[in-house]
Amino acid sequence: MNEQPQAQPEVGVDNDSGNNDILSPTSTFESANGGTATTSESQSTSDPPFVDAIAEFNDDNDVVVDTGTSTNIDTKNTVAAIFTNTNTNVANDIRTTTTLQRQTTKLTRLKEKLSKTKNSLAQEKNVKAKLYKGLVKLAAELKDAREECTTMKEAIKKNQEEMGMGGANGNGKTWYEGGMWRGPELLPGIQASARERMIRMRQMAGPAPNLNGNTFSEDDVDDSGGDGSQGGEGNNWAIPRRGKSAVSLSDLFFDLVIVTAFTRVGVAIQDRGGIEPSSFAYFIIFWLIWGKEASFSTRFDTTDLSCQVETLLTCFAVLFGSLSSTAPFDSDKGTSVMVLAAFVAMLHFLLHWRVWFWFKDVNPSSEMIAVKNYAVYIMVLTSVEVITWMIGIFVFSETSRFRGLVFLVAILVSFRLPRTFLPNDFHGECYKYCWMMTMMSLYHSLEIETLE
Repeated sequence: MNEQPQAQPEVGVDNDSGNNDILSPTSTFESANGGTATTSESQSTSDPPFVDAIAEFNDDNDVVVDTGTSTNIDTKNTVAAIFTNTNTNVANDIRTTTTLQRQTTKLTRLKEKLSKTKNSLAQEKNVKAKLYKGLVKLAAELKDAREECTTMKEAIKKNQEEMGMGGANGNGKTWYEGGMWRGPELLPGIQASARERMIRMRQMAGPAPNLNGNTFSEDDVDDSGGDGSQGGEGNNWAIPRRGKSAVSLSDLFFDLVIVTAFTRVGVAIQDRGGIEPSSFAYFIIFWLIWGKEASFSTRFDTTDLSCQVETLLTCFAVLFGSLSSTAPFDSDKGTSVMVLAAFVAMLHFLLHWRVWFWFKDVNPSSEMIAVKNYAVYIMVLTSVEVITWMIGIFVFSETSRFRGLVFLVAILVSFRLPRTFLPNDFHGECYKYCWMMTMMSLYHSLEIETLE
């Protein structure tokens, strides 16, 4: 029995170089046999390791070899087949490894791309979530704004109804649209101002018993307006100031007439070469007429038929009276100016009598009592003014030395204390009278150019 050699080199491995490179079958066969090629018999008897390798190869490849003829096998071809098979396996392993590396690289790239895609989707999701939240917030704000607009419209409509501008009195129409017979109405803001004024006066006067004998408080002020024509319910008395309204033709015509009257006075001063008492008195009379109209229109609505008629009559009276503004006191034209002033004072007496008649039954604890007191105050002054002018017209002749005194007394009586009893809404009405100042400036500039 042959003994196994010790430390036999591995087939196909170069132990000297330390490489795992595959050696050719011929070189391996020659190195195994001492560098010389021998016959198959000498190879099989002198080099047993090849026999073991061949046997191992046959076992691996399921080759049945006849032991009786094993010495006739071509050892060289067998070794070549062994190494060919080994090279094929190694090549397949290398190819498989390369394929795995490529697939691993591709998989890594796909993972990176997937990670980037996930990050991008997450960012887009956050952006869309923020956008959605913003849209929801915007929708909520729009809804709130719409509700506020609806509430404001309802409040405005309610205030208009309370002020008679949209209720049963006027139905929101001017006198020529069916609201001609409605009663006198306060401008928006006057009622609230009157109530505040009344409360301040009560507070300054100190605690005082009311109608029931109890101490007066802010709750004792009636918001109903006395007769139900003004005011609201509860604490809805704070009516906002009136905004811009349409300028009526009668207001524009009145402004034109006043400008004409002032111009006539200016022409008289220019012709006489100075300011005389008569010219100054005529100027004051025209200015007080304008002040009466402004005082009424900044407190009451002037779109009903009564106010329109009064304004037109005043316009015609001022227009004809201005033709006499160039004459002195002691003349028939001076009497015409006195008639003009008395006529306008009578018209305003009737206007305020109408206001007093409408508010005569108000509750004394209501702020509308100020309207009634204001109407009485104006009626007293205008009546005294009318009486004074009538005395000058019918008692004193044109040559009387007291005619100037009549003018002085009547003018003093025509003055009104500002904001007496009832405040005004001058800011809501003053834009109308800007037309008068504009027309006066334009007319004056045209007159100067004509004279030059």
